[in-house]
Amino acid sequence: MAFTEKCLNCKPSGTGKSNGNGSERRVPVEEMIWFLRILLGTIFVSSFLEKIRKYEEHKSIIRDYRILPDRIVPYFSAIEVGLQLLTAALLYLGIFLPVAGMLSAILLAMYSIAVSMNLLKGRTEISCGCGGIVGNHQLSWGLIIRNVLLIACSSVIMTTNTTLGNFEAAFHGQPWGDIINASYFLTIFEALVTLVIWSAASKLLLIRKSLKTELIKGV
Repeated sequence: MAFTEKCLNCKPSGTGKSNGNGSERRVPVEEMIWFLRILLGTIFVSSFLEKIRKYEEHKSIIRDYRILPDRIVPYFSAIEVGLQLLTAALLYLGIFLPVAGMLSAILLAMYSIAVSMNLLKGRTEISCGCGGIVGNHQLSWGLIIRNVLLIACSSVIMTTNTTLGNFEAAFHGQPWGDIINASYFLTIFEALVTLVIWSAASKLLLIRKSLKTELIKGV
């Protein structure tokens, strides 16, 4: 990211709005962007770890999509998990954030296109292969909606200059107190709580679907 002099001298909290008594109310842009970076970074790194741990299964899921020739699958899967790890690292460290946001959006768009192609063919029985904290689900349009929202988050990261948690800013003379401070750690805590709730909700949804399937089979 190219830091301009204007960016380096801006307030870490973002813009302000009047609260009616002449003072300004903070709009926590810095905290919001750092929150989104943690959210997306953790989604990608957790997916990467599960795919590496179950690498053969991951390649099998890619084949199930019936988009790529079998001979391409090993190369594609290696590049994909590598890009996931790279994207997560850039998001966490705040290095080359426009690139990180772009990679995140490209990966999510690629997944959405693959899911859409199979949904249009009526193939809803296969696993999405997402893995990690978001879990594995059968294909549905709900996955597309989720990915579109995450692409929007990626676009915000890609186009917004911030300092909080941005280690690249240190190389441009930004004080470390603006990069790592109380807001930095508080936002990490908030993001982790959100991710735990998301993961729990995802698992409960899978259990609910499994029980529903068993009940239908029983009938």
